[in-house]
Amino acid sequence: MKNHWIEISVDTPREYVEPVSHLFYKYSGGKVAILESGGFNPDEKDEIPVVGHVKVMAWLLVGNSTKNDIGLIGIGIRLIGHLCDIGQMNQRNVSNQDWVHQEFPPIRIGKRLLITSSKANDRESNRVIVPLTPGLAFGTGYHPTTRMCLEALETEIKSSDKVLDVGCGSGILSIAALMLGASHVTCLDVDEDSVKSTRNNMECAGISGKFEIIKGTLPNKNVLIGKYNITVANISASVVISMASLLIETITDEGVLFVSGILDEKLEDVVVSFEKYGKVVDSKRIDDWNLLTIVNS
Repeated sequence: MKNHWIEISVDTPREYVEPVSHLFYKYSGGKVAILESGGFNPDEKDEIPVVGHVKVMAWLLVGNSTKNDIGLIGIGIRLIGHLCDIGQMNQRNVSNQDWVHQEFPPIRIGKRLLITSSKANDRESNRVIVPLTPGLAFGTGYHPTTRMCLEALETEIKSSDKVLDVGCGSGILSIAALMLGASHVTCLDVDEDSVKSTRNNMECAGISGKFEIIKGTLPNKNVLIGKYNITVANISASVVISMASLLIETITDEGVLFVSGILDEKLEDVVVSFEKYGKVVDSKRIDDWNLLTIVNS
């Protein structure tokens, strides 16, 4: 059935978020969300979170291989369950229409940003309003990695800056960058749904002419080397490690690179990978998640 999805989710200890999210990523084509315990879930408002756990969610488009893919995910979860106290894998059917029209409470981030699910929400606020419809490329600012990236952009952006958003997802970081004054943003993602979600959210925010959305990854002929004042990559630790030199190459001599999505146990590996090509000048941590600030050496 067209535009029909199966949502799977599991509560996992923080130290096993990365292997679980990679498992989900492999079979969902990257449609993965990570929610802190107690984070907003539109269909589970009364849910009692598992203490010390994080919810990992994914969405699989229903097709000929879906049943087999879910079975393989289930096997992976059971194997991980031999190593830790992981929750039961849950499933539910989700129509694209239901997911796109979800609502979420306004989220205040930093000193200036307000993420909302509607342009009409909090119109009286003195904050910079970022209207967002998450869709299947989830990303609203609830997760610490997204929050830290938004706070970093708020602090760093100047009016003339060109920004590269690697793994743009819902487009939240790109939209915030433009709302905060960036002159242009290039949005890059390998997933078609993320590209569509970013484009829809740009339209929702009333933005035109200041952005380019590219389906793909680095290196990319449409991504200029050494031309971005700010590059931000809120993706998994293993991916940023594999792309370390490519990410640093995108920024100007005086530019800055923000990488996030890094759990504590992967932090040292990420630092080592980037110190080969640049200099890690700052780090920020919320819970078990880290953001690194990197410049040219």
